[in-house]
Amino acid sequence: MKTEISKILIFAPKESTELTATIPFFHVLHETYPDAQIQVIIPKDSEKYYQSFAFGIECFEYDDKELSLPSIHKYAVNKNEIINVDLFLDLEGTMKSCFLGFSFKAKNRVGFENGIHKFLLTHRVEPIDSYRPDRKYLGLLENFLEVSLSDKKVIGVEKVAKQMEKNPEELINLPPYFLIHANDLLEQKEFWNDFFRFFDDQHFVVWFEPKLGEEVLLETEAFLKKLDTENKYELRTGTDEFFMKLLLHSKIYITENLIWTCFANYLGLDTYCLVSKATDIPFMEHFQKTPILIEWKEGIPNKWIAPDSSQPIGTVDKLVNIFYQIHGL
Repeated sequence: MKTEISKILIFAPKESTELTATIPFFHVLHETYPDAQIQVIIPKDSEKYYQSFAFGIECFEYDDKELSLPSIHKYAVNKNEIINVDLFLDLEGTMKSCFLGFSFKAKNRVGFENGIHKFLLTHRVEPIDSYRPDRKYLGLLENFLEVSLSDKKVIGVEKVAKQMEKNPEELINLPPYFLIHANDLLEQKEFWNDFFRFFDDQHFVVWFEPKLGEEVLLETEAFLKKLDTENKYELRTGTDEFFMKLLLHSKIYITENLIWTCFANYLGLDTYCLVSKATDIPFMEHFQKTPILIEWKEGIPNKWIAPDSSQPIGTVDKLVNIFYQIHGL
């Protein structure tokens, strides 16, 4: 049921673990309505992830106090930027989120049919029971559009392409580099010291999260300076926008952040995620690429898990050898 839609409002899931599962949903939504304005109501501190899409998404952050049931109508009235909504898609599926779409007077209100608030919807979808979390949200869109998306695979390489088309002064002026995004760098010094030591003539950019504070920043800087290798190290920190720029330019991205793993993978980047067990990160049915997982425990890499194979590791030098083999370093 593809109707004329010029403005779309989405209530995003509250749980950050659900955020990555909505990536195929947003991708297909834009493909379906390429000229529509997409606005999304999101929890605080999650706007940075929506920069991963090549198309524009206007974000409105909220806290729970703003969206208590008695306050929802007031919230809707005061959001002058959100008017004339043609399509409201409720990904949260609560009384609050559903009532919000009703308060914005959206013409089409689509959500899952659970609870009494289903009567505030104009289009109800039976809850989708799937162990693939992205299937749930894409299924909601599939039902509304009345098309089959079961074989749909998404990848957001357009974001990288758009970044590389920018003026030279807006690009990252660095040789090809690994981007290391690990908040536990100092807690796992032995692992990272060995990891860097077994590489030769490589360029590493280490991203530091500003929220960790200046003291940890100085300790991390001192640790990198003491590394006795032939590699080049740079410690970078700053805004979410700057991190995104570094991510888009990286040749290899290594992280322990599960959310950024999924977004980097969606962008088509060579992504490696350090996990305690493979089930830490859900397998997405509608992603064209799959990140490679590195199972580790107490600083010891135990297993390399790729989409088509897996192999035991056991030592850091074996882990580094795999990187050399795959990327021809």
